Amino acid sequence: MIRASVLFVCFVALACAPSAPEAEQLAVAKQQAALVTAFASGSLIIPMDTASQNNGTLRAFGLVDRLLRANVPVSRVALTGKAAGAIDFSATVNQQEGGAVLGLTNYRGGPFIIAAADATPAVVTLVNTYLASDTVTNVHVATAPFNADVQRTLVAAPRIAVLRDGNEGIAYGYLNAANITDSLGNAWTNVSPGALTLAAAAGVNGGAFDGALFNAGQPAFDQLTSMHYTPPANNEVVREVRGWLSLGPTTHAYMQCAAIDAFENNVNGHFLTDAGIVDDGAAANPARVLVPDNLFAQFDGAFTVDFGAVDSIGLNPGSGLYANSSVLMDRDLSTFSTRMIWLTGRIDGDLNKGKISYLAGHQYSTALPISTNPLTNGTRLFLDGLYETPGLFSVDQPAVTVTKSAPATTNTPNITFTINYANAGPGAAFGASLVDVVPAGTVFVSATGGGVNAAGTVTWNLGTLAKASAGSVTLTVSVAAEGTYTNRATISYTVGLTQKSISSNLTSTIVDRTVPNTTLTSMPPALSNSAAAAFTFTGTEPGTFECSLDGAVFAVCTTPTSLVGLAEGSH
Repeated sequence: MIRASVLFVCFVALACAPSAPEAEQLAVAKQQAALVTAFASGSLIIPMDTASQNNGTLRAFGLVDRLLRANVPVSRVALTGKAAGAIDFSATVNQQEGGAVLGLTNYRGGPFIIAAADATPAVVTLVNTYLASDTVTNVHVATAPFNADVQRTLVAAPRIAVLRDGNEGIAYGYLNAANITDSLGNAWTNVSPGALTLAAAAGVNGGAFDGALFNAGQPAFDQLTSMHYTPPANNEVVREVRGWLSLGPTTHAYMQCAAIDAFENNVNGHFLTDAGIVDDGAAANPARVLVPDNLFAQFDGAFTVDFGAVDSIGLNPGSGLYANSSVLMDRDLSTFSTRMIWLTGRIDGDLNKGKISYLAGHQYSTALPISTNPLTNGTRLFLDGLYETPGLFSVDQPAVTVTKSAPATTNTPNITFTINYANAGPGAAFGASLVDVVPAGTVFVSATGGGVNAAGTVTWNLGTLAKASAGSVTLTVSVAAEGTYTNRATISYTVGLTQKSISSNLTSTIVDRTVPNTTLTSMPPALSNSAAAAFTFTGTEPGTFECSLDGAVFAVCTTPTSLVGLAEGSH
């Protein structure tokens, strides 16, 4: 465990250096190593700074959400090692809507990029459709190649849960201002599928994890938000949240204001500290960004911390942060490990468990433009955290495979196909469905594993494919006529709110029920004094001939076949 340790950054022109415990935190506070990526002309850039997106910063996240739901990969960019407010990259661009020439443009605040290879006509249509109903969001298109530090590749939209803790309207306000809809595509309200009552989150059994955060033992949601859960929290709610976060590394919980106290100080809490936290003062203004290249802390312009029940986070006496925790923002010039504003980490310091993040302040603004509404940058941090949910990253996806086998040839009335499927993880594949359309000219006979036939389409509802899970089913069809029959199976599943599918290899089976006849068209005489003999032959069907001399094992032969060195006698 790291005792009360954070990354310390000196912003003043004085000689300073991190203390020993602070230096320990450097390794965990640093953003993952970025991949410097070359982007081609035609790549789409979603700016996130006040110069290019002053009024559209929040709704830009809604566009990212639409793209991810449509299975379009989106890169998150931040220059590695940058100072607060620094440029992430520059590119020569035009405005996507209207085509105005913008020329060389600087980007700050962690922009998003859709690579040119993914900016298909369908994707461009999706973007243009979004912009047509949105008067504030800007998108740029690169007119020349450029490089940028890709910190994350996002490949799925999050399944979001909002805890109805009495202040859930704050979360709804953030999400609706960003145009991030619920799973049904509607604005967030208490009837949204992800709006969870305390009773639903707690479940009915104090032993098994049976609350709404779980689906067949796997995470039912990628991200959970609690805005102001007034302490003391229901112990079972906190236990269920702990269990959900402990399922693996792909989940993320966001707690704000009083919810920080309610969860962290609960008997089942202590997610980031070993002895809890306190509210250690008024709103921690002016704020200081400690890790400017971390994607959790991407914003542009001034930042104002809101007041609240927990408007400045400190540690209880003797309390310490677990390893793999990072303090991202605190009050400028504050004493080490006090007046913290924004912190995140893996629960219990365990890299194999989910993330939890705490933001001080009660309710941030959604007013625009950002440049004149510094409270809105608190909402921006919430949205940053939403897309730092690990289950959305390309490296944390389920690795689903489906392979199919069938006989190459058969002379029987039926063909049986065997379909094997598996998930090598690390994420779960939800709502998995395996589908196989029987080949034309065949008739369904049977299927194992609960396969259901409907007009020649056989479906297996596999449910959740957890990490390291696998299975096998078979499909049998009858064949009326000879010929070649090909077949392929497809498995579909969801990650977050994004539908994905993968197809198997193509099998090919030749059905041949006609027995071929072979005719010897020429043979040696019945009696001969020659030690050689020649034969020619033909068959009623194309194929391979086999010959045997004097009862030996049959071997492949071709016409004509000549035998030499024959001994005297009958052969």
